[in-house]
Amino acid sequence: MNSSTTRARLLGLCLVGCLLPSGCQQPEGLVVSPRAKAVSQPVPVNEVDDAAIWIHPSDPSKSLLLLANERRGLEVHHTDGLLLKHLDDGIRANNVDLVYEFPMGPATVDLAVASCLAPRFAGVKVWRIDPSQRKLFDVTAGSVIKVFDSGAPLGLCTYHSRKTGKSFFFVTSRAGGIEQYELSVAADGKIGARRVRAFGRPSKVEGCVADEERGVVYFSEEDTGVWRYPAEPDAPADGTCVIRVGEHGLISDVEGLALYCAAGGRGYLIVASQGPKGGHTCLKVYERQGDNRFVLTIDPSPEGFGKLERISGVAVTNQPTIPMFPRGLLAVNDNINPSASEDFKLYSWQDVARSGGLQIDTTWSPRPSRAK
Repeated sequence: MNSSTTRARLLGLCLVGCLLPSGCQQPEGLVVSPRAKAVSQPVPVNEVDDAAIWIHPSDPSKSLLLLANERRGLEVHHTDGLLLKHLDDGIRANNVDLVYEFPMGPATVDLAVASCLAPRFAGVKVWRIDPSQRKLFDVTAGSVIKVFDSGAPLGLCTYHSRKTGKSFFFVTSRAGGIEQYELSVAADGKIGARRVRAFGRPSKVEGCVADEERGVVYFSEEDTGVWRYPAEPDAPADGTCVIRVGEHGLISDVEGLALYCAAGGRGYLIVASQGPKGGHTCLKVYERQGDNRFVLTIDPSPEGFGKLERISGVAVTNQPTIPMFPRGLLAVNDNINPSASEDFKLYSWQDVARSGGLQIDTTWSPRPSRAK
């Protein structure tokens, strides 16, 4: 019996989802096979809000699930959900994303980048991911990168320009502000950044995700919907609302965004329809290409793990990781768990895709050097 199988049996957990063609209704669609969940340290201050799935460059089974803990720090999990390490307790990490193959010295490195809420660390922190040790090391110049004139950012996503080869991050704010920063190596050999663009929306913006192949970035304005902007720093900040609250059952308080990428620019934009406390919550799936046409709803079932409430974070990869997730992984935040910490439920993309007639494509790589 291999170690992954052993862990899966020890977890003894299941995750069931339903796929419906319209709004967030009571589950009555196809069932997704049981999988696992990622649980934080069992203390009452846990509040895991966002996730990123890092793919190991040579051994997919050594890939990592990173969770931003809004009340504590950054968590490092195995992709079966097992907690490996808790980093920088007290920074209050809110959103996390990845930069692959960033030039640093004579080589390239992978980076984890997170927005931080704690007053002392308000801004953005950067960690280098060591693939041989599967550990993260803080490489932030000056301990934190200040944004919003030393204010606290909410959302964060990264963007690697196929046009210039430069890497950036976007941050969002409660007031609707959006700033874009270019990452660079500072004089001390650590990672710093400079602001290259600022714009915004009239109300709260948190979730964001960038599509490097299309050169666009998406932002969720919580009471309005999802906006698409050009991602290059020299582009005009002219946004288009491509997904509106009220259409196809999308509920106000839109937050988490994720991209399932496939070869040839295909794939899906996944949007968390968080909904009110105690109300129904679900994921909306749209085409990645074109005008982001609505495809279907993923409606998690209460069986196995209990009811999912107020999904605020979502992450997805098309890449295989461990035998439990041989053709991709979907991680979904469960914001309310009575008498327990928040967690992330983990779906096999293969199960979701086969149930909903979605694409499965493991050929696309998040690494620029392997881009097709």
